[in-house]
Parts: sequence; structure tokens; C-alpha cells
Amino acid sequence: MSAITIEEDYKIKKQFEETIKKINYKDVIMALNDGWEKIEKFDDNPPKPLLSIWEDIKIMNLMIKDYTSGFYDEVNWKTIATISAAIIYFISPLDLVPDPIPIIGYLDDFTVLSLTLNIVEEEFNKYKKWRKKL
Repeated sequence: MSAITIEEDYKIKKQFEETIKKINYKDVIMALNDGWEKIEKFDDNPPKPLLSIWEDIKIMNLMIKDYTSGFYDEVNWKTIATISAAIIYFISPLDLVPDPIPIIGYLDDFTVLSLTLNIVEEEFNKYKKWRKKL
């Protein structure tokens, strides 16, 4: 699944790192609301490049929801900011590879979302275990 060049991959990651630093609470709320809207739009038929991580995308948004509602507070701000930045990237039609381009339009989103899952892996897995106990 690699139609993204090394240079594009570098640009995506660099832009993402900068976005994480700028995330504020208002952005987190936007990621939550707009993220659900996009997830619901595709839930029955997610973009093919995102199939392997589709359930994790939904869980990331649930994590934001539980955090912002005060239902789950066993997570640090950097994790929430990172997940929110990834969701914002996912919902934005103006990313490196525009989403409407068939198949490859979501490769950059896959890159950012996968990177996020790697960055927040420990706290994400902890949240998933907590969520299963509900």
C-alpha cells in the first residue's frame, strides 16, 4: 500500500508533529464531533486503505469522547492531542493527498493514523482494556 514517496512520507510526519504541538481543547472537541460525522459516513464501507485500522479509528474517537466527558481520565494530554491531531488530519479534505482521489486519497491518512497508533500504543491498549470492562 505504498503510493506515497519517501519525501511525501517525511512531509506528512513533519506536518503531523507540528500539528500535535498546536492542539488545544477546542481542537479536541472538533476532532470528536467531526470525527464521528466522518466515521458514520463511511462506517458501512470504509475506504480500502483504512480497512485494517478502521476499528481502531473508531476507538480513538471513543477515547476522545470518554476523556472530554470526564468518564476516562487515565490518559495524558499528549496522547489526547496526538489522537486529536490524527482525527483532524483524517477529517480534513485538504491533506497531502486529497481524499477524493480514488484509493490513494487515503494513503496519507493511513500513514498518520498508523503513526498515531504506534505513538500512543501503550495508553491506547490500556484504554481498550478499560473499555472492555464496561
